[in-house]
Amino acid sequence: MALAALSNLFIAIFVLTRDFKREANRIFCCYGLSVAVWGAGAFIQSLTLDKSFAIASIGVVHLGAVFIPSTFYHFVLAITENHRRFHRRLSSVAYLLSFIFLILDRLFGLIAHDVEHFFGFYYPVAGPGANYFNAFFILLISYGIYLLWARYKNTSSAIEKNRLKYLFIGMSIALLSSITNILLVLGIKVYPLAPVGVLGYNLFVVYAIVKYHLMDTNVIIRRGLSYFLITGTLAGIFFFSLIMFEKVFRIVVGYQRNLFSGITSAFIISVIFQPFRERIQGLVDRTFFKEEYKRRLALVNLSQRLSTFVDCQELLFTTLKTLKEILSINQGMILLRRDNNHEYRVSVSVGLNPLEWKTILLTGDTNLVRYLRHSKRGIPRQETIENPNPDSELREDFNNLKAELCIPIIYGDKLLGILALGKKTFDKLYNPEEIDILTNLGTEIALSIKSIKLREEMREKFLGTVLSLARAIGTRDPYTWEHCQKVSEYAVKVAERIGLASELIEAIRIAGLLHDIGKIGINDKVLLKPDRLSEEEFAVIKKHPVIGTKILESIEIPLDSRNGVRHHHERLDGYGYPDGTAGDDLSPSAKILAVVDVYNAMTTDRPYRKAINKEEAVRELRMGAGRRFDVNVVKTFLKILEEDEKLQMMH
Repeated sequence: MALAALSNLFIAIFVLTRDFKREANRIFCCYGLSVAVWGAGAFIQSLTLDKSFAIASIGVVHLGAVFIPSTFYHFVLAITENHRRFHRRLSSVAYLLSFIFLILDRLFGLIAHDVEHFFGFYYPVAGPGANYFNAFFILLISYGIYLLWARYKNTSSAIEKNRLKYLFIGMSIALLSSITNILLVLGIKVYPLAPVGVLGYNLFVVYAIVKYHLMDTNVIIRRGLSYFLITGTLAGIFFFSLIMFEKVFRIVVGYQRNLFSGITSAFIISVIFQPFRERIQGLVDRTFFKEEYKRRLALVNLSQRLSTFVDCQELLFTTLKTLKEILSINQGMILLRRDNNHEYRVSVSVGLNPLEWKTILLTGDTNLVRYLRHSKRGIPRQETIENPNPDSELREDFNNLKAELCIPIIYGDKLLGILALGKKTFDKLYNPEEIDILTNLGTEIALSIKSIKLREEMREKFLGTVLSLARAIGTRDPYTWEHCQKVSEYAVKVAERIGLASELIEAIRIAGLLHDIGKIGINDKVLLKPDRLSEEEFAVIKKHPVIGTKILESIEIPLDSRNGVRHHHERLDGYGYPDGTAGDDLSPSAKILAVVDVYNAMTTDRPYRKAINKEEAVRELRMGAGRRFDVNVVKTFLKILEEDEKLQMMH
């Protein structure tokens, strides 16, 4: 009996210290403590030779016993994630009945009020309400066991099946053995097997914990020991404060010692001590789970960064590289579905030879693909090994990928890809929490991929509109269309060399293609005049930046593109047109286009003049640097021209 009580106390603390914030862990701890209190009371009762002391110990036995069915049923709801209203209400009713049984037993000896000597020990004799409590005990625990069985039958997770199987068998043994104690209390002389059954149940639970690596045992033991010592000290202070407070409470209020004063005092002191308990919990967590906390924080930060990527390959490679560092894995890969078929091929990998992953191919009817698409959850390789109905093809897929964990990258009902992660350092298994976090990360990756593809589609449609507008110029003046293409090409090279952001580079590309769009509004006699323009005609031509800006008002293009179109004829000293904008008020797109536009115009033939040679054009740019043009832009552009010329000479 003592061993049963101690083992339950140890398991309760063991599970609680793993993750206090998880509801199932907290409720299991309450259940374990109830069994431990019942066992401790029964142990005291069995040791004593004094009948009066044995009767006094009944209160301890029943303090634990009345809460065993309600806490067990609540734990079953938590671990099976059963949120149905009926079951939650039944749980509340069960707790209420537990309190009622406890109060009535303390006041009137409802469950038991006397003891008899059986098999060398004292055991309680059934009270007037024992049958009601025994029915409550057996029916609620039996229904909880049934819910475990129902969950076992319905779940698709082999690992969860195994956990539930051991819990189901263990609780069934504990319940059947407890019936012998109930029969003894009712006067039927059978040997009480409840302690043996509880020990058997504990062995099943411990076996499941060790077999399925549900906890980091070394960390848990150190953390649990520290938590036990600290809270043990605090518990001593708590009970001392409780005794002193109850004495003061009785003196001030005038009540004698009774259940009401005890419960009131305990409640007030527990409220006062709650902040201390939370601080102790946080201190122990930070001490023993520092690395786990860092990993979780890193995964959260990675999840938040996903939405900032604009390139799919960069997104996938950064994700995989980060996961390799966070989880300490030896290798990993991300497979993506090809657009035109249902084949999945490796898109990025880390820790793998390219010759290995280039041959990897999964089709839409592959077992792993079908499983991930259907379950929408990650699956560890261990699950395929421990599955009661082993699927050799699923294990073969894992072997082909050299993976220990596969996570679906799923959007709605579409499996966009698979995140396949290799072994961890020191062969540690992926725990359920990590699998849940990574499954959520897979969904985030899918959303980011969809977002990037949507942006790319919108960009392609937008560029199609831009090119249609730009070609409209070419229908009237072929030179202008060719000029715009060349300006856009060189402007992008300059922007990239300077190191501007990708969004700004794209805006400059658009501005280069459309910077002369306003010439559509210029009369052909002026636009296509083969002779040099008069002052009046040149004044008309100078209106094309303003006309271009008005044409683009009805189209959603970046602000930097608009600025480039309007200000590509502005000068650094403010003597340009149409607005006379100068210096830092000019956008990067305007500064770059001003240089590239002038150079291309000088080095191409026009009907009214011949092109000047490149050396003269370069001289003009250098003379204008700092006065007409941005110095850095001129230097960068000339460097690009020099490199292009060397390449042409080599070819």
